[in-house]
Amino acid sequence: MGFQVVSMVIGCVLTLYAHSSYQHNPGSNGCMLKAFGGNAFVCVCNSTYCDKVENTDPQKASKGGYSMYQSDITGKRLLHSYGSASKQACGLEVLVNLNNTFQSIIGFGGAFTDAAGINIQSLSASTQKNLLASYFSTEGIEYTLGRIPMASCDFSMHPYSYDDNSGDFNLTKFSLTQEDKKFKIPIIQAVMRTYKRNLTLFASPWSAPAWMKTNKNMTGKGTLVGEPGGPYFKTWAMYFVK
Repeated sequence: MGFQVVSMVIGCVLTLYAHSSYQHNPGSNGCMLKAFGGNAFVCVCNSTYCDKVENTDPQKASKGGYSMYQSDITGKRLLHSYGSASKQACGLEVLVNLNNTFQSIIGFGGAFTDAAGINIQSLSASTQKNLLASYFSTEGIEYTLGRIPMASCDFSMHPYSYDDNSGDFNLTKFSLTQEDKKFKIPIIQAVMRTYKRNLTLFASPWSAPAWMKTNKNMTGKGTLVGEPGGPYFKTWAMYFVK
């Protein structure tokens, strides 16, 4: 039938974590906590230190047990533990249809924005290395996916496109900008050059060039001029290919 019966309810398991789990973090460093008042804090990463996660694959949990990574407001960061699930009946069974699938996950990651590049490059070389390692290395969270904004986005210093020349439907003056060459591309190259896991990249725009939009502005509620199949839509498609 493709069904699996799971007789474990989350509410019951949560009450057992403190009693049945044991910590297993031989390859990790803790969070160097910097507080901002209330429950707000960050884990500091500097030129000599960055918190790490266990760099070996966790062993498979035993039958009736679990393997858990825990982060919380006290400063725990991916603290690894194992434990045993309770045999206590909870009065609830969860039926999982293994044949009913939805989207596929191609990876986890972040965006290579202008702001990211500006801030990363403001750090010392050793701090940059530690920071990128915390995202992309086996001692970090091992990002494998990166989004690249096509031209400016909400994390840019100013609005710009790859062709701000009104009426250039053939995109003869299309070109990358200094933001790409100075901020985005160098960081991407550093990641791909340094870390072993393949990095999947995809590009997405925040706006078409202003001259292609009804409001003549890269912000606001403007849309592409004309209809699908028209000159502006065809040029916008070429913009993606470029």
